[in-house]
Formats: sequence, structure tokens, C-alpha cells
Amino acid sequence: MLEDDYRHLAEKLNGTFTVVHESHRMFGASYPSSKYSFIIPYKGVKITAEVQIGHENRGFLFCELDSQKVASQFTITRPSLYRNFFWKKKKKKIGQNEFQIASSNSTLIVFLRKDVNFYKLFKIADNTMFEPVIEGRNKEGKFVIDTVYPLMFAEKVQVLSLLIDLYKILIDFFDSPES
Repeated sequence: MLEDDYRHLAEKLNGTFTVVHESHRMFGASYPSSKYSFIIPYKGVKITAEVQIGHENRGFLFCELDSQKVASQFTITRPSLYRNFFWKKKKKKIGQNEFQIASSNSTLIVFLRKDVNFYKLFKIADNTMFEPVIEGRNKEGKFVIDTVYPLMFAEKVQVLSLLIDLYKILIDFFDSPES
């Protein structure tokens, strides 16, 4: 069961896990929804994740770094499968729907492209509707990393685990002198 899998993931990562089951009414009908929330500690940073199934069908991740230096802003996206379907320039081969990484920090781009977990996310995205928007930006003296993604695929727990691992490597990267 999905709830048990999420609970196990939180335990494995030494995090906290809560779940709220609700019912929403729309057009005279009742729709169940579940909100799974996680707080994963990593090197003094709280990685917060929320998975909403039923009403929104979206996943969210967030962390805030206490950075004395100004970290490089970045955005990671993936071309929409719908856009690729109607974009008829060339038939794309598997592996060509890469994540697009926008950043002025070329070291970060190379670092992500070589990371094993980033590659695993890419492989899942190649075969599913996993279309995240991952952003890192400076906000009020802190560096914030935010992710939003739709949940229209079966690998929900695996994707959340890989995204948390991605956050950990980003925390390590921005904590290193090379960043």
C-alpha cells in the first residue's frame, strides 16, 4: 500500500511522516484525498516534502539553506510530453527528452549531468509523465530549493526518494568550496 511505502521511506531516511485523509465535495459528489507529509533532516537542513493524492495529484519539495554566500540560481525542467507529441520537427528517440538545466553556474550543470540519481530521475521521466519544475533561488538572505511535480505515474515512492537524494547532493554542492 502506498501509505506503508511512504512511511517506510520516511523511516529509512530518519524523517518524520504524517498523513491526513480528507474528503472534498464537488458537484454533489465526494472525492477522497490524502496528503502525505515528510520532514527529512540532512546536515542541519530540513527537507520538507508533501505528496497530495486525490484532489491535487502533485508532489512538492522544499528546503532552505542558510548560505553566507550567494548561491547560483537554477531551474530544472523537462519538456512536456504533450508539447513533444504536437511538436513534429523530428521523432525523438528515448533519452532525448532530457531535463533542461538553466543556470549561470556551469559547474552545477556539469555536476548534475554526472550524478547517478539525476540520471535515474531522467530515466523515469523518459518513460512516464514525470515533469518536475525544480528551482533554486536566493530569497531574503537564504537559498531556497523548490520542486513541484505532477503524480501521473506509478513510481511515486521511487521518484520522491530520488528527489530527496537530489536535494541532498544539491545541499552538499552548495556547501562545497567549488560551488
